[in-house]
Amino acid sequence: MKRPLYIGYLATAAPESSRFVRKVLGLVMVLVLGSGVLWSTIFADSTDGTFEYGVVKEWQGTIELDPYPVIRSNQQEFLLVAPFKHGAEDLVKKYVGSLVLVKGSLIYRAGVSMIELSEIWPDSASFGNSEPFMAREWDETVQTLSGEVVDGKCWLGVMNPGEGLLHSACARLCLLGDIPPLFVVGNEMYVLLDEAGLAFKSENGKTSNGPTTLKVTLSGHQNGKLQYAMIQTIEEGPND
Repeated sequence: MKRPLYIGYLATAAPESSRFVRKVLGLVMVLVLGSGVLWSTIFADSTDGTFEYGVVKEWQGTIELDPYPVIRSNQQEFLLVAPFKHGAEDLVKKYVGSLVLVKGSLIYRAGVSMIELSEIWPDSASFGNSEPFMAREWDETVQTLSGEVVDGKCWLGVMNPGEGLLHSACARLCLLGDIPPLFVVGNEMYVLLDEAGLAFKSENGKTSNGPTTLKVTLSGHQNGKLQYAMIQTIEEGPND
């Protein structure tokens, strides 16, 4: 059977040609709509994290360095980071225990707050009453929790998505730059420490492309203070 000849200057095409064009157009529409749904699902704004980019505020408080740089201000603790993919240790280490003023942009999500520093200077010669970190209340019960290890800066609001496979490479670079890692378990999140209660370094483990099961002890719930998870064992690491 010969395919009918299509003549472009005629008002109508042959029925066979019309049916073929309709099928092709229908298939194209399905593919376009399907790919749109797929990409919107992958890149959906599923986070309620916020980065107040370009909004610079000022805080007064006491600097603490271990296990991660933190400023204690008005009964609240803020993790500190430098711009881009860098931790804040080099910026704040000479002010440990000192009362300081800092300027920076706020990053926050679900009760955890971080400041990307732009300036820091001593407020006075006095020293704050900084509580030693290991004096915090710890739950002695070892718990097995399944969650995801993420870099705190992106997950709290700088990037979207800030988790999962699509963000894994970025998270690895952030951890290499000493951005504090978080262990996200459902709606709860914990600043992650190693087995010795020290900063969890990137060489101690990998960011997760999916669920990671850890045995941890947790710091007690304290209003305005960060919660920590200290690793006891890693039962199941992420896949490469």
